[in-house]
Amino acid sequence: MASIVVKGLTKAYGNFKALDDVSFEVEEGEIFSLLGPNGAGKTTLKVLTTLTPPTGGEAYVAGFNVVRQPNKVRERISWVSAEVILDDDLTAMENLKIQASLQGLSDWKDRARALLDYFDLTNFTNQRVGKFSTGMRKKLEIAMALLNSPEVYSWMNLP
Repeated sequence: MASIVVKGLTKAYGNFKALDDVSFEVEEGEIFSLLGPNGAGKTTLKVLTTLTPPTGGEAYVAGFNVVRQPNKVRERISWVSAEVILDDDLTAMENLKIQASLQGLSDWKDRARALLDYFDLTNFTNQRVGKFSTGMRKKLEIAMALLNSPEVYSWMNLP
């Protein structure tokens, strides 16, 4: 089964078409990448993550239409931005708690501890993130993105 289905996707900004009849599928478990300079896929990712609606075509993520069922899509996806999204004044666990709250997770603590352990951050659970190295910060951001056990996971550099 395909995790992502894009059919004839179009996105216009005035007279400029950022997407023009784009179609593709990403199968479950497949690693898919959009790489390149400007025009290489940020708009596609914005549509797939429900950040912007398409002007034409259809897109489905985890079987749900990104326009008609955006909340269902958001429940099943997660992403890590190239930009830092952590609160430096909070601890690793406090950052994870905020993420759990944003994702509507009530039973999140065991998963958070397991992710901190997986990323070798257990000893830093109660340390303020502002003291973390760049690598530790990125590992925590990935842990935050995986907290809801997403069906579709993305790493994107969005302005």
